Amino acid sequence: GWLRQSRGAKPKAIPFDEFQSILSKIRHAFTAIPAGKGLLSHCNDVMRSEPAFINLHSNKELYDAIVSIRAFLHDSIAQPTKCKQLVLGHPHYIGIDDASGHGVGGVVLGERDAVIPT
Repeated sequence: GWLRQSRGAKPKAIPFDEFQSILSKIRHAFTAIPAGKGLLSHCNDVMRSEPAFINLHSNKELYDAIVSIRAFLHDSIAQPTKCKQLVLGHPHYIGIDDASGHGVGGVVLGERDAVIPT
């Protein structure tokens, strides 16, 4: 990967589109791990400038951020985030049922409030 390539004798640059794609996947992962979002600040700085290529070997802060993100994601596997940490407060809608059994329609179940069809 990127980290090994940036330390070699001839460091390779990462195309912006590839970096953007991977960063989107990391952001998606951090939806379930809210504490990780703070690690993205250096990545966001690079994304704002939109360079054609990203060089980890010349940007120590970005390199360190990628190393930290990688370690954080590996560590998070051991302790999954509980649903209670992701959903704030008590949910108004408590379930969905596939009424037809074929995945084409369903019923949303409300605990206290009526669910008005749209």
